[in-house]
Amino acid sequence: MNAEQEPQNNKPAAPPPTPVQESNKVDPAPAAPPTAQQFQEVEERMTAFERSTVRWTRVAVGISVLAAIFICAQWYEMHTGSADTHKLAEAASTQATQTTNLATAAGTQAAQTKVLADQAIIQAQANKQLAQNAVDALANTEKSFRDEQRAWVGISDLNLSTFEPNKPITIEMRIANTGRTPARNVKSRYRTHTSNLAMDGPNPVQLSNLQKTKWEYDPAIAPQGKFSYWLGEIEPGRPITAEQFSTSKDLKDSFALIKSGALIMYDYGEISYRDQSGREHTTTFCIFLANPDTKEIAFCPSFNNIN
Repeated sequence: MNAEQEPQNNKPAAPPPTPVQESNKVDPAPAAPPTAQQFQEVEERMTAFERSTVRWTRVAVGISVLAAIFICAQWYEMHTGSADTHKLAEAASTQATQTTNLATAAGTQAAQTKVLADQAIIQAQANKQLAQNAVDALANTEKSFRDEQRAWVGISDLNLSTFEPNKPITIEMRIANTGRTPARNVKSRYRTHTSNLAMDGPNPVQLSNLQKTKWEYDPAIAPQGKFSYWLGEIEPGRPITAEQFSTSKDLKDSFALIKSGALIMYDYGEISYRDQSGREHTTTFCIFLANPDTKEIAFCPSFNNIN
């Protein structure tokens, strides 16, 4: 087999292929843009359906362009509106903060104003009290001055001048003005009462009877002056009342009982007068025969006052 194959292997080799030479390509001239006439020719060659399709396509493109413009405008508006809204929100927040600060400041100012008002009220009350104190002090000073200069009428001495049977029991009561000015419009009244019991002073019935007794008018009393007021004696020239006559008679008839101490004789009354300021004053008195043997006259426990 090897011998047979050798002739085949000894065939001459084929010559190599000739290389193909490429020709130089020339770029074609650029196509001219279609003219309006060419568009017109193309449209004339189109069918009615194609022309309708082209028109609707143009309308759709136009609508799409308008929609795109509207969407862009809307987006722009939303974008700018969002920015404005953000600014408005910030402005509103700032305004709210300022309003809160103003409200807080107003509340603080109101609290301070209330404190000032309370302090003003307290100060006004204190000033009012000070003014009232000044008025009271002035009034007290005036009163003290008037009291210091006024007339003071009281009873200085008591003397049982007549104490005999069948005679009126007479007591001399010395009335003195210890003040610095005269006592004017002097008047007096009194009542006599006998009792088998000791009394502190006249009871309401006796005081009522005293108020019904007529006043006896006496002379003015000079400063440091005195005058005698006779109890039980009917002074010459002074009219006597039925009550006085009855009292005098009763005392004469009761002399023995009074002398023995079985009855106690009381004299109670009041003296009225005016000072230099025209103020009226009253001195009340209640005296009794404490010891018939020594003729001691004493003051009752009550109803002896000077105002």
